[in-house]
Amino acid sequence: ATELTGTTNYLKATDFGFFIPPSTNICGIIVEIEKSATGINFQTSVTDDMVKIVKGGLVVGNNEALGGNWPATDTYFTYGSYNNLWGASFTPADINAADFGIVIAANLNGVTNMLPSALINHIRVSVYFSMSLLPVQLSAFDIVKKNEHQLNVTWTLQNEDEVIKY
Repeated sequence: ATELTGTTNYLKATDFGFFIPPSTNICGIIVEIEKSATGINFQTSVTDDMVKIVKGGLVVGNNEALGGNWPATDTYFTYGSYNNLWGASFTPADINAADFGIVIAANLNGVTNMLPSALINHIRVSVYFSMSLLPVQLSAFDIVKKNEHQLNVTWTLQNEDEVIKY
């Protein structure tokens, strides 16, 4: 049998509809892809070739492709993590943009009359960010025991006139 191999074109998924607040720091991105392959056996397989982020409409950063063959049944695979920026930097505006997303390409390995197919059913993207909940600095903080069951807590803010009220 003649061996047939090739790489698919990118499947590009964008416009996830994020609204990350502007005063945040992007910490990490997780992409979960539900994928499977058909026409696979001991002579044929489907594997990841490329999994990357799309920022500003351009493919950027590290290739987070996983090793191993795609399964015959739909299974979710996780790429990235809560503290993985995929070798790029992101602002909230980058994530909120309609041209933010991911691309995936697969390697198809087959033989004459047996070429497998790559299937993707669902893509889920989670973005982790941090933000300051209290944009204040304390200049004094005091706790005094009032009685057996109560405490008296007092504090003074530094630059209290500059505190933004929400």
